[in-house]
Amino acid sequence: ASMLPTLLPAGSSLAMRLAYTPRDARAFDGSVMVRTTDPVAPETFARIAGTGVGPLLTVHPEAIAFGVQRSPGPHRRAFVMVNAGSSEVRVESVTFSGDAVFALADVPGLPVRLASGESSTSYVEFAPSVLGTFSGSIRIETDDPAHRVIEISVLAGMSDRVCELE
Repeated sequence: ASMLPTLLPAGSSLAMRLAYTPRDARAFDGSVMVRTTDPVAPETFARIAGTGVGPLLTVHPEAIAFGVQRSPGPHRRAFVMVNAGSSEVRVESVTFSGDAVFALADVPGLPVRLASGESSTSYVEFAPSVLGTFSGSIRIETDDPAHRVIEISVLAGMSDRVCELE
């Protein structure tokens, strides 16, 4: 900024230094705009992109739906925790709150460390004993500064009838 504005002779160039200081492992995509006195190109854009260094925990799926079941089960659905970042992430806890017809299964011993690219699969089970609709939430706590807490909503139903469209 201290050297701008500046006059560039014909055929010359001006080098500019940009600093990218991400706080987490998210991708960045943007542009730099350069304004000139050239009537043909008063504004020029240069695309810039980068990815920060650090942990990046993602969880798939973002919500779990069992649909409406006709048998007591247990019915099982998986969720996968993936470290999509460039450094290790630590999963501190995985807990469930909500209706008692749900339970977590095959959760790794916690805390668990996931290196870059590693994943861990766990399950939520649905075992209803009465008819109705049920809900809850899985809460995952990590040391990822951008994703300290991740929540997954869980929905399910139990019915003794099949819905038929006519």
